[in-house]
Amino acid sequence: MVLCSAFPPRLIRGRFVSGRSLLPDVLVPRPAPCADAGAFYNFHPAFHHSDRTLERRYHAALGYLVSAIGLVGIGVFANSPALAFTALVIAATAPLSGHQAFWQMPTMLLAGTAAATGIALINSIGNLSGWLGPSVVGWLEDLTGKTSTGLYVLAGLEVLAAVLILFFMPHRIVSTGEIPPKCET
Repeated sequence: MVLCSAFPPRLIRGRFVSGRSLLPDVLVPRPAPCADAGAFYNFHPAFHHSDRTLERRYHAALGYLVSAIGLVGIGVFANSPALAFTALVIAATAPLSGHQAFWQMPTMLLAGTAAATGIALINSIGNLSGWLGPSVVGWLEDLTGKTSTGLYVLAGLEVLAAVLILFFMPHRIVSTGEIPPKCET
C-alpha cells in the first residue's frame, strides 16, 4: 500500500500535470479510495470464494500478478494520463484482493506462538519494504531518469511474490477435526 501513499504525488505531478496546478492535489487522494471501493465491490466475492473453498494460493497470487500488470501499465501508458491513472488505480487495488487470502497462510502452516512469530516476521518485512520500495524507485529514477524503471522493478517483485506463493504454499490444508496420534518412541 506504499503505492497509494508514496508514489501518486510524484507520478501525478510528473506525468499528468506540468508546471504549477491544483490538479495533482485533486487527483492524489483518489487512488486510495478507488482501491478501497474496488477491493470491496470487485473482490468481495473472491473473499467468500476463498473462504468457501479454503483455497488461498491462487486468490493471493492473482492479486499480486494483476498489481504487477498495473505497475507496468503506469510506465507503458506514460504518455496517456487517463490510462496511466487507471493503471495506478489497478496497481493499488489488486493487492488488496490478495491480502485476505495471504494473511490466512501463516496460520495454515504454523500453530500457536510459531504462527504469531510468522505473522510478526511478515509484518516486519512488509514495513521494511515500505521504506525500501520508494528508496529503490527514487534511486533508479536518479540513475536512469525514468520513474518507469523503478516501477518495473516493483512489478518484478510482485511477480516473484506470486511465484513464491504458487510454488511453496501447499494447495489446501483441510482440518479433519481429529487430533493426530502421538508418536511412540
